[in-house]
Amino acid sequence: MINPHYDIDSGYHDGDLVEQDARAWLGVWKSIDDVPHRRRLQQCAHDLDADKAWSEFCEEYGEDWTESTRKYQYGKAWREWTTYCEQHGVQRLCPDPSDIEDHLVEQRSEAASDSTLHQTRFRPLCRLFEYLRYSTAYPHQYNPTIMAVLFGGAAHAAWRDRISTRLPESY
Repeated sequence: MINPHYDIDSGYHDGDLVEQDARAWLGVWKSIDDVPHRRRLQQCAHDLDADKAWSEFCEEYGEDWTESTRKYQYGKAWREWTTYCEQHGVQRLCPDPSDIEDHLVEQRSEAASDSTLHQTRFRPLCRLFEYLRYSTAYPHQYNPTIMAVLFGGAAHAAWRDRISTRLPESY
């Protein structure tokens, strides 16, 4: 039975299963164009200390990480993201989804597979932005990493790997 309040024109079920799953995670705002201008991350870029936020994320979220995970998976992802942001003039905590996609496209050439891209580049950034989104200490109200999935490129491939165990074999 379809929920009587379901908006058929919402586009929620458009696209492939990967896009549908990403839309479900995104909540109200499915693209940067949906986000009111005053709520966009670029509006608060000058107020945020990225290194402090990263440290807090690692301290709170990563208490169970092994030293290897901290250093080679999450740490490497943060260093690569920092380098990308410095080279492209992006504030590390306030990227546009297209910045995330462009970064992942660059990183994809170094990754052995989409699974590696997901585990070592996409997942650390996605979890960081989810942490920021739910933290009352930060103004984040959306996750640009998940928005990047809807571009259909490298982020889409990484998210597809994430949900691959739940996809039908024929997909």
